[in-house]
Amino acid sequence: MPFRPAEASDDIEAPETNLGPYVLALLLVACAACAVGLWQSWPRGAEICALAVGDADALVVRVAGRRAVLIDGGGADQGGSRSRALLSHFMESGIKRLDAVILTGSRARDVGGIPSVLREMPVGLVLAPADLRATPHGRIVALLCRATRTPIGVLADGQVIHLGGGAEIRLRTWRVDRTSTMVGVRVMHGRASAEILNSVTSAGIRVLRGSPPPRADVLKVPAQGQTWANPTELLESVGPRVAVVSRAGTSTAKQWRDVIEDLLASGVDVWMTDTDGAITVRLRNGTVAVHGFRRRR
Repeated sequence: MPFRPAEASDDIEAPETNLGPYVLALLLVACAACAVGLWQSWPRGAEICALAVGDADALVVRVAGRRAVLIDGGGADQGGSRSRALLSHFMESGIKRLDAVILTGSRARDVGGIPSVLREMPVGLVLAPADLRATPHGRIVALLCRATRTPIGVLADGQVIHLGGGAEIRLRTWRVDRTSTMVGVRVMHGRASAEILNSVTSAGIRVLRGSPPPRADVLKVPAQGQTWANPTELLESVGPRVAVVSRAGTSTAKQWRDVIEDLLASGVDVWMTDTDGAITVRLRNGTVAVHGFRRRR
């Protein structure tokens, strides 16, 4: 019988190749690489970022494992600029949830961007002074917490927030007078620490002089720029190697100039958000590293 090519109806089949296991393996490898990349993009130790939001404070503390805490909201939200700065930073840093928001005061300069944060992303807990509802801006924050079912706690001396990886936040309060309380936020990793004092008054300076000094490697200098906020006594009490200042480029008042001149003359490594942009301080096992877009002064 002559040989003829196989027709379509003939029972000749191509060898089967099961690609399922190979595809699954490649997907697992890709997922693992992405997970490693995301993990490495988050800091080892504790990282504090002072955002450039003018003469007000907005500081983001985060650690490896995607835990993040926001301290204050960047001042009065003029035209939504504070909110945009906060939310843009969260997006660029891969922050999709805040474990806590810590408010050191209830005025506009303390809570400016917080309403947008509460509307746009989940927050585990808001810690605020007992007088949060005493100001219009504070009442808005309280109402939004209720609307979003975000728990509100009252700041208390000695509270500790464990961030994991050896990093923690310790809260301290000083009674300044009958109506006001000063708040200190200390971020620690191992032997390295940063003291954040966003709201210090003349009476607060006197209270600090009469209490155990909050020694730290890094001091977040109060942003008011008033004559009584002269940081000389704070520097003597805290003894920092690095000072971070939230400041707008338009801050030309003599009080501010005096504060900055005193800081620069102290020999401390001074970083300012108006000239250095967003400032990142990393604390890890007793070491401190600072990053920013520093310009000549």
